[in-house]
Amino acid sequence: MDKEFAILSLFFEHPNREFHVRETAKLTKISHRSASKYLSKLAKDGFLAVEKGKAKLINYKADTENGYFIEYKRFYNMLKLRRSGLIDFLNKVYSHPTIIIFGSYSRAEDTEKSDADIFILSETKKEINLSNYENKINRKVQLFVMNDDEFEKAKKSSPNLINNIINGIKISGILEVFR
Repeated sequence: MDKEFAILSLFFEHPNREFHVRETAKLTKISHRSASKYLSKLAKDGFLAVEKGKAKLINYKADTENGYFIEYKRFYNMLKLRRSGLIDFLNKVYSHPTIIIFGSYSRAEDTEKSDADIFILSETKKEINLSNYENKINRKVQLFVMNDDEFEKAKKSSPNLINNIINGIKISGILEVFR
């Protein structure tokens, strides 16, 4: 499963790119034979689409419409956030706030150019440097920090933002939408 996950990770990180067997083997540091075997299996399972490239090379690309691919990528994204230490850091800095991951990152629709949107409901307001964590997850992080009053006002002034937040993935805390 480790080799298979290493290959999948490549497609999670670069969902719009095509990879051929040799390139996949080199980037994941596994043998050409293993890469070929796992790519074929992942294509058969629907995670990857097969495309004929130049000189009859077979290229593989993420099937971003496949339900399993989406669920695995969503798990991968949350795992990256946890392993980076960002969630623990935010819990410490903002005194155990409500944390919700939302936007393309939570929906597993993110690409290399996407950021990770994180909503924080806390009475604590601090400017923090997230560059260390951004490097670990290979994404910019955009924090949306609000206290209870600001959240109530945003329900009226920014309903689309609030809908996106509500439809995100709650990592910790409680979000009371109706009072």
